[in-house]
Amino acid sequence: MHSRLQRIIVPGISFLYSTSDPILSDRLEKSLNTVLHDSGYRSELLYSDDSFEIGVSGYSEYPIREFRDERYRLILEGHIYGIDDSLLEADLFRLCRLTMCQEITSSSQIADWLLTHDGDYLIVVVDTKTSQAAIVNDSLGRLPVYWSESQNAVVVSREIGVVISQLRISELDRLALSEQLLFGFCLSDRTPFQGISRLAPSTLLRFGFSENACDSVHVHSLSLDIEPHDLTLSETSARLVELFTDACRKQAASDGNNVLSLSGGLDSRAVAAGLRQAGVDFRAATFQTASGSAAGDAYYASEIAKLLNIDWELIQLPEYRGRDIDVILRQKQGLISVGMAFDVPFMRRLTDSLGRNTIYFSGDGGDKLLPNLVPSRRFTSIRSLAKYTIERNYVMPPAIVARLTRISPTEIIDDLEAVMELYPEESMGKKYVHFMIFERGMKWLFEGEDRNRCSFWSCTPFYSVPFFNLAMSCGRRTKKNHRLYSSFLSALSPELASLPDANRGAAVTSSEYRRKLTTISLLSRSPRIMRWIKSKLHQQKGYAHDSSPVRILRNQFEQCSGLTSYLDEACLADIIQTPELISTEMFDNLLTITTIIEKLSGSCDFLSRYMEDDFV
Repeated sequence: MHSRLQRIIVPGISFLYSTSDPILSDRLEKSLNTVLHDSGYRSELLYSDDSFEIGVSGYSEYPIREFRDERYRLILEGHIYGIDDSLLEADLFRLCRLTMCQEITSSSQIADWLLTHDGDYLIVVVDTKTSQAAIVNDSLGRLPVYWSESQNAVVVSREIGVVISQLRISELDRLALSEQLLFGFCLSDRTPFQGISRLAPSTLLRFGFSENACDSVHVHSLSLDIEPHDLTLSETSARLVELFTDACRKQAASDGNNVLSLSGGLDSRAVAAGLRQAGVDFRAATFQTASGSAAGDAYYASEIAKLLNIDWELIQLPEYRGRDIDVILRQKQGLISVGMAFDVPFMRRLTDSLGRNTIYFSGDGGDKLLPNLVPSRRFTSIRSLAKYTIERNYVMPPAIVARLTRISPTEIIDDLEAVMELYPEESMGKKYVHFMIFERGMKWLFEGEDRNRCSFWSCTPFYSVPFFNLAMSCGRRTKKNHRLYSSFLSALSPELASLPDANRGAAVTSSEYRRKLTTISLLSRSPRIMRWIKSKLHQQKGYAHDSSPVRILRNQFEQCSGLTSYLDEACLADIIQTPELISTEMFDNLLTITTIIEKLSGSCDFLSRYMEDDFV
């Protein structure tokens, strides 16, 4: 099948290695040039010989730097924070020599280097004398990277469309599709595309060192079995504030061209306070949709801006349209839901007003690192934990997923159980936290953050490595009922801590807030009851029968022959007939998958008929 998922919009590095015949001249460069979409983007071939091609794509402000000496070429994408430029080059070439050791005896030294170099980065090294190469990413895998190998080539790229194009990927992974429908993301290193993997954090790929096309070494494993510290709550909070403000200072642009996406919740206000305490010049922006959603966010965001005396803008957004969904699909190729298209007009407005030479801050990660995520119930087995995890976190009910994908409910549970069995933590509770941070957080949220980088550099101080490590070493008692978060935010800004959280209508320091969290904790023991109560309090309407999303799915169902190769015909027909019976979130998740199937098959492009339609 011919792939049409080939238009690049995600900036970054692409790497091609041939294991047999010499690479056809400029093969990667030609591919990059034909798939560029945004008029502000450029592509460039940085290195080419008989075995390798290394190319980059992106806008001129995107952070990609090249370093050379008499033997090595080194390309750094992203940022390593807190290292002066005068020291950075020598530090990078020290890593370069470690990755190029003939025998991998330096794994622990590479791990130490990654753990002591905080940042969001990907590094590619080429030895021009031996025609060997290595690729390594940061310790948290902050920049999503995709890779695959065929009989005679290995492709590694920040843009999954390059991998699809270069290796002519034409099949989807059925089990990964079931995971994507179930949770909104794929588990472990899977992607929806057959044979394409997501690079795990702290991974070293080496080329030309053995008979294998590629040798993969996981130099450091992320585990929550961290040695607990002996600090008091106030000492912990003070240290977290110190690390947080230091991260804000290091991540920010020195020229003051920084913008914070500010909501009325706790996470982004913590970043606002951290930036202010760090002495960083920044402005903030909040969006409100045409339907009036996020009105509470807008009110409390304005209060936060007044308290901190920062420049703040409320951006009124129109309903998102088909062209915004098209942008989402081109940016992340189905790795995030088309339901995120509401954010496209917001990013467009910021880019138009601020330019791409802007550092975009978010509060991503705060909801994962500071609260207690350990379930309030005990588990007797991995299987009982897997069932609970599905029930607590599904986007689409497992029964519908099983029917749609023709993968039985037992197989779906078996899949998650096998993944969780491999988590390094010993306790069931920590295995659940591992899922929430390293699966949901790093698969779902990191993809969303990466979409922001299509406009300008995006970062968050919550995922600064020193802050991450200290936050993860705090026990459940310290974090229970937001005890740690309350203490941390109070130490950052007592005024902001006493301002109500838009999500819960009470201040994090109040007894009312703690009572609400206690109730939520009790309800979470039975996810079914919790979901039932939420459904009564927040009744979600599905799409109308004649809405644009439903019409697109109907067109796909009737005319895209590839659809029923992956999804059950009768189940799709039922959903199209009665779309109001499932939530818009479920429908958006399904439409994401069906549109990827449609585009991959190359048979049709129904979205193009609805570019100017509102998706409501």
